[in-house]
Amino acid sequence: MAENQHADTANYDNQIPVDEQLSDILLVFDKEEKQLKAVKGIDEKGELKMAPADSKSLDDFMKVDKQGNMLSNFFSNFMRQAQNPSRFSFFKIPIEKSVNTIEKLQNHLAKLTEKGKEYLKKYEVSPEQYIKQEQKAATLKQEGETAVAQTPPEAPAQAQVQEAPAQAQAQEAPAQAQAQEAPAQAQSQNTPAQEELKYNPDAIDWETLQNLGVSRESLEKRNLLEPLLKGYKTNELVPISFNLGSTVTRFDARLSLREVDGKVAVAIHGMRKEPQLDYPFFGHEFSEEDKKNLLTTGNMGRTVELTNSKTQEKIPSIISIDRLTNEIIALRSEHIKVPDEIKGVKLSEEQKQTLKEGKPLFVEGMTSKKGEPFNATVQFNADKRYVEFLFEDKAPKLANQEKLTEAPTVIRGVTLTEEQHKELSKGNPIYLEGLQSKAGKTYSGYFTFDKDKGKVEMSFNNPQKDITDKVSSTKQKAETSKAKEEKRPQKQSEKTAQKETAKKSKGRKV
Repeated sequence: MAENQHADTANYDNQIPVDEQLSDILLVFDKEEKQLKAVKGIDEKGELKMAPADSKSLDDFMKVDKQGNMLSNFFSNFMRQAQNPSRFSFFKIPIEKSVNTIEKLQNHLAKLTEKGKEYLKKYEVSPEQYIKQEQKAATLKQEGETAVAQTPPEAPAQAQVQEAPAQAQAQEAPAQAQAQEAPAQAQSQNTPAQEELKYNPDAIDWETLQNLGVSRESLEKRNLLEPLLKGYKTNELVPISFNLGSTVTRFDARLSLREVDGKVAVAIHGMRKEPQLDYPFFGHEFSEEDKKNLLTTGNMGRTVELTNSKTQEKIPSIISIDRLTNEIIALRSEHIKVPDEIKGVKLSEEQKQTLKEGKPLFVEGMTSKKGEPFNATVQFNADKRYVEFLFEDKAPKLANQEKLTEAPTVIRGVTLTEEQHKELSKGNPIYLEGLQSKAGKTYSGYFTFDKDKGKVEMSFNNPQKDITDKVSSTKQKAETSKAKEEKRPQKQSEKTAQKETAKKSKGRKV
């Protein structure tokens, strides 16, 4: 069964067979015109497309699934585009009972009684309810809730580190200790071959998926099936199309699997124009700072308590944005696994705790694959389920970043001598040799303690020599310029004298 189907764009060609599960129809009551009509869809301007609510027009009605998952996207688009959404009331009724039910609804709406109100409640649906349902369907798996946020139980205990570019594509990779660098454009990445499958491919309803334009062969060809069976979302968008009666909706989405009532269901994570941060999320109201962080880095940057809507349990979690779909993703704090080491730098318990709380962490002295030292901000991403690198355009300005109040006694694993520490404390550069990169290469460099910044900075060139050379160069230029200025009046006087002599010579008689 396919669930959570939603899209922001719709094309109305290449119709596919009607899914038998699309067994309900949507009716709308116009409070101004006092008429009950059937919904056909939404036009390009956001206006409802309607048809008379009678059996003759049944084929034109918009068909939806009994669970109403398709309505999430429909109402999301409707509420975003409609000029006066409160003008309409919506009702979802079974197709097989449509004739009798429509007649009863019309009678009760024409003359509203207490009994009629109770009857209307049985079929009335709220757009706001489905927008909230769309959020829930896109996030936590909490004892029966959706499964997009929970770390698969077979995932190893340590977190993988991936360098994320400025325009990072959301990637699914298991939590592992191996650190991996990504180039300017993030590469898709599959889960390790040795990891066991979480789902049996034969348990998937491939016939329903085929009706949505997705085949087993197409997923295998794109190397998307294996990660899917291991409990991850596809790390690429997959084209989806489904029938809405007289129209066909087509869109791109990520897919994931989850178990519902003992059966394997496919969750479809459609693209949104923007994250829905103005609505409560499992009881959490996003602050302006939360919104800013999520829209800038993709991570909220703190731990919050989310409420399980069924059990009312308070669950500490971190929140991120799926950068491919703009979906809001939450991950329980208990599922966060932080590595002991990142790029050759062993993390302290305090640093690990910072990452577990979802906060950004500035790490110095890491070593790239090329053996070059670098510094960067890292943060745990709830969607990817591992620690990612935040480059300059995404790294937050850490106002509360811990600063060193005094020069350290150890730099990159090397214990400083008393003389070196003394010079470092004065702000003078010290030269350290024999430093070992993660790649096993030996390098040396100059280190200076900046008291104002509260950090140690590294350079391959002697910064003091650079300053001396710069001062010498500036002084030399100044002296040269002064010498030129001094020579200029003398030359000017000589030229003036020559001109005067020439004039006198011209005035003499020969």
